[in-house]
Amino acid sequence: MPAEARLAAWLLNEAASDAKGSITLPGTQQVLADLLGVTRVTVNRALSRLRRDGLIEVNRHTIAILAPELLELRTHG
Repeated sequence: MPAEARLAAWLLNEAASDAKGSITLPGTQQVLADLLGVTRVTVNRALSRLRRDGLIEVNRHTIAILAPELLELRTHG
C-alpha cells in the first residue's frame, strides 16, 4: 500500500475513537514513520499533500480530519 494510503488509513482509524475527529500524533513524525514503515520525509510529504488538498489540518501535535469521506478515498492508493 502506498505511504499516503497507509497514512490516510491510520488517520481514519485513530479518528474513529475520537468524537471530534482529532488525532494526537504519537510523538514526532519519525515515530509515525516508524509506525507506518516509511521514512520521516515520506510522512512529511504525505501530510503536506493531505493538508494542501484540504483533507486535514495539522496543528503542532494534533491533526484534525476536515473531509473524512475524501480521506477514505485516499486509502485505496
